[in-house]
Amino acid sequence: MNTKYTLLILINFFINIAHISYAHDALQSTTNIIQTTHARVVWSQTFFTENSKDKTPILCLHGGPGFPHHCMLDLQALATDRPVIFYDQSGCGNSEFPEHNAQYQHPDYWTLPFYLQELEDIIDVLGYEQVILLGYSWGGALALQYTSIHQHKVAGLILASPLINAAQWIADCKQLATSISPEFLQLIEKHEAAGTTSDQQYQDAVALFSDNFACRIQPWPKNIIDACEAMSTDVYFHMWGPSEFTATGTLSSVNLTANLSTITIPTLLTCGRYDTATPETMQYYADILPYGAVAVLEQSGHMNIAEEPETYCAHIRNFLTTNNI
Repeated sequence: MNTKYTLLILINFFINIAHISYAHDALQSTTNIIQTTHARVVWSQTFFTENSKDKTPILCLHGGPGFPHHCMLDLQALATDRPVIFYDQSGCGNSEFPEHNAQYQHPDYWTLPFYLQELEDIIDVLGYEQVILLGYSWGGALALQYTSIHQHKVAGLILASPLINAAQWIADCKQLATSISPEFLQLIEKHEAAGTTSDQQYQDAVALFSDNFACRIQPWPKNIIDACEAMSTDVYFHMWGPSEFTATGTLSSVNLTANLSTITIPTLLTCGRYDTATPETMQYYADILPYGAVAVLEQSGHMNIAEEPETYCAHIRNFLTTNNI
């Protein structure tokens, strides 16, 4: 056979094999609309490939409170390894909004127990024997609380810049504000005490804090902007308060530090170097965990999943591989 012709056949063969392999492992997704115990409608989306669809999934719990799944969307890169599931907690994003039901403002709603029940419902409906929980920011408190109760259903726990102790969170935020200048924190506290948070001086101060410790990329990545646009400020104010420096809502007394010592599965805490969930506090929590570790993203603030997505996913893959999850 002609050598050139043979070479062309071989090249064509490998191109076709590559195409078949790519098509077989192409990213797919399914959407679920879930009715919860509290008669709330929750939207979820699962990303997977043919090769990954039967693996233990990563279930992503967004932060805020009221800040929907969009800022975590870069984690769908992990779907080539295992399914990655996003959902919007009721009250924000693609899930049911408060104005859909006047009774939604009942004080029993928008609490840690309320969203814990919602998470339990979602995991039951999705039908997985076990999940890997990845809780971001306030979602970290939710993930930790769920794992404390249903540890047999959690194969691995990832606490991404988590809220664990509200008082510690506020103390860290105030320390970061003071690092800008002592006068900076005084300005923040003055306006919050006076109820003048709509003042331009206060708004400019919050923007400066965000540029230093929330997201350090300018302009902000699209996923973060999309999350901001779909955010529920009603949920944020009700559960947290007027700003990161002041907690007056249903999470203001949350302290799950004691839960950490009861978690006997591998646990990874992640944060940015300039995060409001500070590396020092994350290390403190990791030292309490029986199998805790910390990964710090060196160029990032609190939005580190969107700020350094490739590095973030590499940390998650390393954690899961190292622990045979």
